[in-house]
Amino acid sequence: MALIKKAIQRGKFESARQVTATQEDGRPLGRGGKIWQINIADPAVPVAIRIKWFDIMLAVPEQPSLPAVAAANLPVVAPKSLTVPDTLELNGKQERIITARFQLLLMLENRGPGKKVMQAAREIIDAINDCADKRLVNIAKVANDRKGTERGLSLRTLMRWWNTYQKTGRKQNALAPVKGDRMPRNDLVEWLRDYAPGTAEHTALPVCVPSWVPYFLDEYRRPQKPSMQEAWRQISRTMPPDIARPSYDQVRRVMKKVPVVHSEKGRRTGAEYNSLLGYVERDASGFAPMSICQIDGHSFKAYVAHPVTGAHFHPEICGVICMTTKVLAGWSAGLAESNQTVGDAYRHACTVNENKPWGGVPAILEADRGAGNMAKVNSDDYIGLFARIGTTFIPPKRGGNPQGHGAIERSNQTIWIRAAKSLVTCTTKDMDRGARRKVYDRLEADLKEVKKAGKLGMVPKTSDLLMSWPEFLEFLDRVALEYNSTPHKALQKIVASLPDNPDGPAVSRHMSPFECWADYVAQGFEPVHPDDVMLHKLFAPHATVTVKRQKFTLNGNSYHSHELDEYHGQQVVVSYDINNAHTVTVFDADENFICEARWNGNRVHARPVPEVEQATMQRHSRRVKNKEKQLDMMNAELDRKTLEIRPLVMELDQATIDYEAREEQKRQAQLAAPKYFKDEHEFYNDVRERQREGLASAYETQWADDKDASYTGRGHVGLFKSDRYCEGRFKPENKLQPMEKAAGATNTSGL
Repeated sequence: MALIKKAIQRGKFESARQVTATQEDGRPLGRGGKIWQINIADPAVPVAIRIKWFDIMLAVPEQPSLPAVAAANLPVVAPKSLTVPDTLELNGKQERIITARFQLLLMLENRGPGKKVMQAAREIIDAINDCADKRLVNIAKVANDRKGTERGLSLRTLMRWWNTYQKTGRKQNALAPVKGDRMPRNDLVEWLRDYAPGTAEHTALPVCVPSWVPYFLDEYRRPQKPSMQEAWRQISRTMPPDIARPSYDQVRRVMKKVPVVHSEKGRRTGAEYNSLLGYVERDASGFAPMSICQIDGHSFKAYVAHPVTGAHFHPEICGVICMTTKVLAGWSAGLAESNQTVGDAYRHACTVNENKPWGGVPAILEADRGAGNMAKVNSDDYIGLFARIGTTFIPPKRGGNPQGHGAIERSNQTIWIRAAKSLVTCTTKDMDRGARRKVYDRLEADLKEVKKAGKLGMVPKTSDLLMSWPEFLEFLDRVALEYNSTPHKALQKIVASLPDNPDGPAVSRHMSPFECWADYVAQGFEPVHPDDVMLHKLFAPHATVTVKRQKFTLNGNSYHSHELDEYHGQQVVVSYDINNAHTVTVFDADENFICEARWNGNRVHARPVPEVEQATMQRHSRRVKNKEKQLDMMNAELDRKTLEIRPLVMELDQATIDYEAREEQKRQAQLAAPKYFKDEHEFYNDVRERQREGLASAYETQWADDKDASYTGRGHVGLFKSDRYCEGRFKPENKLQPMEKAAGATNTSGL
């Protein structure tokens, strides 16, 4: 090599030239290294070197033998950059970007004859960057998918889209931008479906889901409904130390991707959680009217006058809805939820006469598991009201699921809550709190005036804001008629004038419940209903009792009949009137008439007590017990114990009596002696404390008042100015002797 270098320096090789040294990949070798390049065909190159160079260039390296593989079995792997996503995998933003990019590429395809692609691309880019075409600028802004308004479109980017479009066989989906989502929502939701709460330490997480997510969900999805920030603080303290703590912003970003049905699972349960889920709508249009009915009670959200006292209260309303025609077939109102209110609403639904041509006996009656619906007098399979009339009663298997009978629940909103909002005494949750409070105060003030005048229970209503009970029942009747005459969106559409304007033009609208009922009647439907005489007997409550010596007890009343002599020790069925307890009707197990038993004595009362009056007494007893419990709680809150002090009589000797007298004189002398303080503030606080106990003198109290007045910007005034140290009580050099202080206090006691 040294000889070749010397030959180069002497100029022996004509083709020799010096260049920068580079690596195999073409990058500079570094440190400014230079090498000499010589053409192998140079005449000065020795023959031996030429032969050796040709041997190196012509040598073929040995390749390892590979097993033969059929071409059909080789997997075809497309480059990652050329992967074409499926249309279902694209979101709305990607579809808009694809459309914009395809419009630009379509302009390249439709270029003029003889014009090259690069030339057409430059013209498009120039038009975009120069804002010559506003439409083209807007298309490029969407296609570029970049933040900011000043970003333009480069020629290189446009040509990259063109090459991708051509290499993928002119498929538009190849122009879709890559999703920048580090945590795909679909992967997160799929994991949430299978995740069991409380298994954060053992769950298998997808790669995209952070390790802290299951711990946060376990803390956040609790019935106590903690806030997102509180749950984040809690997991920051309780998570294993090897898991990185997230920031609150990270938690918020992840929870935005969690669907509500998964984030609220555990925070809501039962009917509240079911309100977030999908549901199945039941269609009863294929059944005849009154085939399926629903019954439900509702606490009226407005104050009305009590039928007995006239005071304001919330009544209970019960309604029966026909699922086929949506007709409110029957309703009733009572003081509270009870089997009487439910039975009266059912009786009203079964009643059909000239004044009420709609209704009938329901074939199936659906209801919740309320106390009034599930009462034995109504729901019993043998003596229950529903079974005796011929209605199949179907309560839900479990309570707390109002979605199971959503039609009647929705009617409560449409009928009764809408009616309550038309009254000034409305108490719905939408009512303004301030206005509701003013109405309540007015009702309470009027009630107090009535009580003061001794007229409680003697007037139909205690306030002019209330509706009396008869007025309220008439109001409910009008509300029911208005609902039944209003178009219902669950019914089919017709072309007719509006019910409120029968002489108006015909419009396309839904049928009203009354119109749907009339349509079924026109097709030949006849409701099943008992006559008025049979209705009274059928709707009388029934009960099963045991006969003992020709007598039995019902609702606390004793009844007797000689015809019961042969039924001693057997169970019979008794039919009674809730408003008249003097006579009851007795039947055997097959409901064959036996006799009429009469009241012959009662151990508690001097007269028979009807069920209505008995229920009123029981309700009064429950309310008294509740008030007694509240009174006990209020007394317990005082947290003070009354100590019983008993006099203790002891005989003392004369020496002990003299000692006690001397000690009392010393204590009185100490109390009479003046007490000295460090400064005026300490003395002022002592005066105020003794003033609350009634031990401060008038002079001291006046001094403290003048001290308060001296700090209002007027300077020192009164005794605080003339006697700043209050006779030396807090200035050591002006201390007075005890006797002099006592004399001074005597002289100033009249101030």
